[in-house]
Amino acid sequence: MRDIRSDLQERIEDIARQRTEIQKRLFALDESEKNIRALLEAEEMRCTAEREASLPLFNVEAEEESNNGKYSSPVARFVISFLQHENGDASLEMLKRAAAKEGIPFGGKNPGRVLHFLLTGMHQNGLVERSESGRWRLVQENNGR
Repeated sequence: MRDIRSDLQERIEDIARQRTEIQKRLFALDESEKNIRALLEAEEMRCTAEREASLPLFNVEAEEESNNGKYSSPVARFVISFLQHENGDASLEMLKRAAAKEGIPFGGKNPGRVLHFLLTGMHQNGLVERSESGRWRLVQENNGR
């Protein structure tokens, strides 16, 4: 009978090589999955931001007769009022603190994000502008509103 121990040892070594290759492939797949999940999370945040920007919470354009010509969003009304009171100049941090103090409703959303997206929308509509220092101020023609 022939001694097959060396053959069996070769098979064990081959299995170890295959296992190493499979582990490397699994690691690469794990990394790919992490990267794709991160991209998905970023895309979900982008889509959420777009969706939230169209909610009434952010509505800075809609003016209603029944509201005496004031902005329909409580958050938008607060921001306009605060900026008028602060001579049209405030940081996002100042707005967040003041909104918390006033009990402004954010619909369960992160106040900083809500205010940021609101200010961005207001900027796009020409209502506010951002200074080089990062502070927000009313556009001159909207100061009297």
